[in-house]
Amino acid sequence: MVGGKNASFPVEPHSWEMAPGLVRVIWGIAGELKCSAFDEKSFGARVQDDHLALNQNGIPAIDIIDFKYPYWHRLTDLPENCSGDSLEQVAKVLSVWLQRVK
Repeated sequence: MVGGKNASFPVEPHSWEMAPGLVRVIWGIAGELKCSAFDEKSFGARVQDDHLALNQNGIPAIDIIDFKYPYWHRLTDLPENCSGDSLEQVAKVLSVWLQRVK
């Protein structure tokens, strides 16, 4: 979900509604670092997963997902369908965020 070729990470709507501050910070860092996979101007599909329960219990949590990744949860989710570039962008953004929240 974060390792596909030509990945694009729009904002997940529940994340925006429940943890807008965290979304702004993460996508802001991506902008600072020129990580083009992070698309703050569009919204993806609503995802119902563990980030909802975390938010409901006071723990800000968001999803970073490439909703257009065609191999998501399929047997074809193989290394040849992945990209180090998108993984690197997510790793850089989250590394900077972690350094700032110390």
